Amino acid sequence: MLMKIQKHNFKRKHKIEDDISTIRDLVLNFAPDEEVVLISKRFDSPNIINALLPEIRNIYIATWAITPAGIDALLKLVETGRVKEAWLILDKTHSYKWIFTSNAYDILKGKVKIKFCANHSKFIVIETETGVLNFVGSMNFSNNPRFENITIDKDINTFEFYRDFIKNVDGETL
Repeated sequence: MLMKIQKHNFKRKHKIEDDISTIRDLVLNFAPDEEVVLISKRFDSPNIINALLPEIRNIYIATWAITPAGIDALLKLVETGRVKEAWLILDKTHSYKWIFTSNAYDILKGKVKIKFCANHSKFIVIETETGVLNFVGSMNFSNNPRFENITIDKDINTFEFYRDFIKNVDGETL
């Protein structure tokens, strides 16, 4: 049975450590058949990776835009040596030029599979040793002061759907 937990105007301090603690508390303390639905001004998606760094084995991210915070989080993740697969889908119009001019491509090259396509979907799906975590919502892979909606669950079918989308969607893979 799916249980929805509603939380609105979710607030916490504007520190990365607080984000990490809050994310870990949210995702590690609910059952596989539960779902967390948030509307938040301060749920920075790069901190999802920072919070779950030791647990992540495979990660698949789709976003319209990425910032240095997202690049740093991905780099920190792949440098752990524990990640088998790391995929990133970016929008071919918005992010294409920036990823090269910012040197982000050179930083991630050979560590993260990057694919460009006409993309506006936003999700982060993670496989751990013990299961999966799905973060689906309106958030880009960046620090963001705006309200964003995020749904978090541990459903394997949802994970497989998003993972397979990333692997199979047509796009320019680098």
